[in-house]
Amino acid sequence: MVVQKRAGLAESLISQELSDLWITLGKMT
Repeated sequence: MVVQKRAGLAESLISQELSDLWITLGKMT
């Protein structure tokens, strides 16, 4: 179903943003 697909998409987007955030934090320190 569509809801599961959207949930998976949101999850991957969130994890991608989180990894980007960790990378920026790592560069700052």
